[in-house]
Order: sequence, then C-alpha cells, then structure tokens
Amino acid sequence: MSSAANAYAQQRKYYLEFQSVHTEAQSVRFKALLTTFSQDFQSSWNSQTVFGRMDPIYTFQNTQRSITLAWKTISWDIDEALGNLEKINKLARMLYPTYDASPRVANDTIGVNALTIAKPPLMRVRFVNWMNNGEGKGLMAVIEGFSFEPDLNEEGVFDMPGMIVPKTINCSCNIKVLHEYDLGWNDKGQWLGNTEEGGKQFPFASGLSIATPSEEEVPSEEVETLEANVLGNSTPYDPLGPTPTK
Repeated sequence: MSSAANAYAQQRKYYLEFQSVHTEAQSVRFKALLTTFSQDFQSSWNSQTVFGRMDPIYTFQNTQRSITLAWKTISWDIDEALGNLEKINKLARMLYPTYDASPRVANDTIGVNALTIAKPPLMRVRFVNWMNNGEGKGLMAVIEGFSFEPDLNEEGVFDMPGMIVPKTINCSCNIKVLHEYDLGWNDKGQWLGNTEEGGKQFPFASGLSIATPSEEEVPSEEVETLEANVLGNSTPYDPLGPTPTK
C-alpha cells in the first residue's frame, strides 16, 4: 500500500514541500494528505472620523495573505514511520534561525563565541497550484507556528524498546505569505506582479486560459436579436442564418 501511495503522489506531484530560503539544501516534503486548507486575504484600512461627516475617511494600508494548513502523515510500516518522524524533526529544526558565530575577546580569552542572528528562518512552501509563486517555486513565507500531534487512537503506534513511533501524526501550521513583487493594478487596468495570462495565474496558477462569460465575444447578430426580443420582437436567433430561398 505504501508503494502505491508513493507512486500516486509522485505521478500527480502531490507533495507538500518546505524549503529554507537561506539554506536551500535544507528541505522536506510530505505526501499531501491535507485535512485543512484555508486562505485569507485581509485588507487593512486606517479610518479617520471627521466632524460633520457621516462616514469616516478611509486610507488603504495593505493587503495581507495568510494560509492555515493541516495534514496527516500516515505510515504503513516501521520504516516509513521513522522516515515521517525524521521529516517532522527536520521541519521543526528549520524553524530556527541561522547564526553568525564570530569569535570575541572576553577577559583576554579568545574563542568564546557570541552568537548573532544572521538570517531568519524564512521558507518557501509549495503545494501544486495552490501554493506557488507562479514561477515554479514555493511561496515565500513566515511560518508563525507548527504543531504535530500523534494520533494514538486511530492507528496506534510502533513500539520498540525505549522508543514509540506513531503510525499517524496530525500536523498543522500557520503561514504568512510574503509578496515578492508589487501586487495591484496600474492606471490602465493591467495587473502588476506576475503578468502571465494578464495576472490570471494569481493566486492559484491554473495553467489554463479560461474565458469568463463577460469576456466572451457575443456575435453582433445575437446582440441585435436579443435587443429585438426586449423590444417585443420574438423572432428567434438562428445561428445558421436565414434559410436560402429557392
């Protein structure tokens, strides 16, 4: 069963991937057994109340994007369970920053390290077209919180001397998306940022160009017929045109 699940995930590219921005060699991915996916776009406005005016004056500040994500790791054997546990360990380690360890002098003793944060633990998070930056990479993100809870009731555990390895682990995290380019519209009504397909790839890259009803060109004959029907002319529109006379 494990090999079948792995083959399906590989074929469909159904992986939830986390990659360190500053240490690209540090990455981890899970088979995407999602249980929760919610996305929120929150616009912030500054309001100012003016005497004699019924409504306050609003000044736009920004729009922030956040994602709440939850998934399961399911193990079919002890080897996969140990592998999933190590993946969770690695993801937890990736939440810590990179330090610059520079030697300092303290009481004429060299070699005492003063650790200073050199790089924050920024990540890229990717899941098919739901979470990517439109250029094949994951979303630049801040992971505000990560939690995992072994499911001790549903599947149980693999028990070994001095070690308990859960078969199923419930994971979740809160993600704040960092925009890598300006998002919005110019004065010509054109989308900024990733302009592929006129910006239609944001926020979910569909890879398809699908016309909406408002964008479809309606034949002029059909428009004329619809107008005539509104005015009381019930002559139906014939897409094949008038019947030739003999």
